Amino acid sequence: AIQDNLPVIIDAGVEIITSLLSGLTDMLPDLMDMALTIVMVLMESIIDNAEKLIDAAITIVDTLIAFIADNLDMIIDFAIEIVMAIITGLVNNLDKLIDAALKLVDALITGLLNNIDLLIDAALKLVMAVSMALIDNIELVINAAIKLVLGIVEGLIRSIPELVNAAIKLVLGIIDGLLKALPQLVATGVTLIMNMIGAMIRLLPQILSLGIQLVGELAIGIIKAVPRALSAVASLGKSIWEGLKSAFKGISQIGSDLVKGLWNGISDVTGWILNKIKGFGQSVMNGIKKIFGIASPSKIMRDEIGKNLTLGIGIGLEEGMPELQRDVDKELSKLTSKMKAAVEFESSTIGAKISAGSSVVKTTQNIINNDNGITQNININQPVESPSEIARQIKRVGRELALGY
Repeated sequence: AIQDNLPVIIDAGVEIITSLLSGLTDMLPDLMDMALTIVMVLMESIIDNAEKLIDAAITIVDTLIAFIADNLDMIIDFAIEIVMAIITGLVNNLDKLIDAALKLVDALITGLLNNIDLLIDAALKLVMAVSMALIDNIELVINAAIKLVLGIVEGLIRSIPELVNAAIKLVLGIIDGLLKALPQLVATGVTLIMNMIGAMIRLLPQILSLGIQLVGELAIGIIKAVPRALSAVASLGKSIWEGLKSAFKGISQIGSDLVKGLWNGISDVTGWILNKIKGFGQSVMNGIKKIFGIASPSKIMRDEIGKNLTLGIGIGLEEGMPELQRDVDKELSKLTSKMKAAVEFESSTIGAKISAGSSVVKTTQNIINNDNGITQNININQPVESPSEIARQIKRVGRELALGY
């Protein structure tokens, strides 16, 4: 039905749009007042209900994310089908789309060129209006910008771990996907290049012919335009000379007035500029202090960095203690073996010296074997050296043990 009645629908649509534009033009002042009123009411309502709106937005986002996560496979399949259908439709209608696009671009360029003066005037008025509004509210704008920047910085600082993890996952996913698709990508690239080369070879005669024809047309056009160009240059030079003579008559006074006006303007706002710079610097400093919790002392350095540094040292000592204990036991074992060997060596030396002495004491000890009840008498001959000599030998052994040899 749309295809059969398309001309009628287009005519009706054009008439409807024309009527709407005519009505909007007639009612524009009233509509502007109404629009401003509506915008102000909406802004006040949004501000009054900002917290509820934020909560609702978070709930909506969470719900959407949950829905997407639960139905991701189905959504992907559906999206692929839609994309494939769109691609198929574009491929089947590519020639028509290209023609339509070229006509659209041509119409847009023509419309812009026909209305370029109006567009420039409107743009200048818009820029001036925005500039004046910014100048009148420069302090509010600066404060808002500072708060916005500080808020973004704080948010980024809090979210750095999540952002890093997300970026790593994204990069790994892209690399994995590229590696899996690399053979197809290479084959597709080779096919594309070969097709392009083949098309260029097939079209080479037409391209050369068009190029020669284009150069010839340009040359003919330039030759035909030379007389007019020379005439136009002569007229342009004369006009420029006359304009310069007229302009230079009052240019000295204009320059003087311009410099004086600029100087007076700068002098009048010197104090205002300095105050704005001081306010900006103070706001930035306060924001930095707020982010890092700088007081006396810094809260972040005290409560987070200092505390965690101490805990980290404690955990490191605790984890390294078993290895330290093993090293100490190993060294003590070595020292014990060394001391034992030295004591045995000195004991044998002292025994040999004592055996060589002249004083001998005979002692009989009764040793009772508790297992069989047999009593044995054992005679032990113990040569005894003088007490002073024994003391001297013990001191020497102790000194040698202390010195390690």
